[in-house]
Amino acid sequence: MDSERPQASLASTPSVHYDGVPNSQSPALPWRERIRRFTPAWFYVVMGIAITAVNFGAIPFGHQHEVLKVLFLVYWFITVLILFLFTGLTVARYVMFPGLWTKMLNHPTESLYLACIPMALIPTENGINDDIIQWLGFLGKRGFKLLFFEWSMWLTTSIIGYVLAFYLLHKMITQQTHTLKHMTGAWILPFVGLIVCASAGAKATPEIQKYNMHMALFTLLWSIFSLVIGLSMTFFIMAIVLLRLVTEGFPPPKYVMSSFLPMSAMTQAGFTILVLFNDAAGLFPITYGISPILKNAAISEIFRAFGLITGLSLWILALFWFVQAIFAVVHVARKTPGGLRFGADSWAWVFPFGVVGVHTHALALDMNSHFFHILTLIFNIAIIIGTSVMIVITVPKFLKGTIFYSSVIDEELAGETTAHHDSSSDVVAADKYQA
Repeated sequence: MDSERPQASLASTPSVHYDGVPNSQSPALPWRERIRRFTPAWFYVVMGIAITAVNFGAIPFGHQHEVLKVLFLVYWFITVLILFLFTGLTVARYVMFPGLWTKMLNHPTESLYLACIPMALIPTENGINDDIIQWLGFLGKRGFKLLFFEWSMWLTTSIIGYVLAFYLLHKMITQQTHTLKHMTGAWILPFVGLIVCASAGAKATPEIQKYNMHMALFTLLWSIFSLVIGLSMTFFIMAIVLLRLVTEGFPPPKYVMSSFLPMSAMTQAGFTILVLFNDAAGLFPITYGISPILKNAAISEIFRAFGLITGLSLWILALFWFVQAIFAVVHVARKTPGGLRFGADSWAWVFPFGVVGVHTHALALDMNSHFFHILTLIFNIAIIIGTSVMIVITVPKFLKGTIFYSSVIDEELAGETTAHHDSSSDVVAADKYQA
């Protein structure tokens, strides 16, 4: 069937195997080959544009200006259009080339980019609650109907995030082979996805509380579960990332942009904790039951204090990892002949930096700090300009077809094979040893 055709098409297509080769040497690919190389990493682009749309609503000065609202709507609709386009191309990839689905799932790096899909959906959904309903006042008092639609989308996306987190970790343990030398920050992606889902629940809780207290408590509890699992696993993996940096140096050129992912985890978790504990403060103290702690009037202030201290601490850690990521990219770019390639993974910095803008805005509001308000303005303007530049660079290259890369296909063209770990053989070996 069609799964046999790609090799024939490659006969007339120059090899685009990449291991540090810049885009100037990449051929323009036909659309069939672009679809074949359309990896889940392209959802980095959706994540970046989606968070930038939210950044318009986080500008502290002139917050109600009509220009900001119009620009938000422009970026948000662009996000939705690209989300549908990329979803269609993703489905087309695995329908036209069914063998790639299994190869992608077994690849130790490309499979992890599946976690970008729920992370692309969440900020798009946040735009509905934070901006369309609250900021723009769409539907007025009837906005609660749109709110519950967004809530159902959030819950579905969260379930997808959980499935991917557990399934991808299971694949890493049982079928993929990983070494410290080839480890990248992409290991964090499945668990950052849970943190991102928790942030959306945190943002929706106060609005849901106005209509249904039990649903608000469920949303809060679900978000806390997601945050605890995502953040704890992220901290475990970040220790390995630091070990890998110290013992093996910075990642290779094609994976160096993953250096921004620890920053993403820290700032997303800090923002989520800040919002979650403010939400919890609004739900407590409770007026029923016999718990002396939950009924104590001081518990709400304890929640707020804990959220602020933790949120600020993780904001500082995010800036630390941001500086380390800049060092990594600059160092590797200087060592790479011709410079780094430009592709979907080049967008890996946009979402983390966009979340820093939103996180700083939340801190500014919580502390009523003029200093943080100014920082918020700087960060949000910087990310809006940065995203706009990325769009201008990406669109011509996307249409020309010179920025499509797939580790699975590149390694096949280079004659490399992805090693697979057979957990069943380990059990047999252990039984023989015990015998």
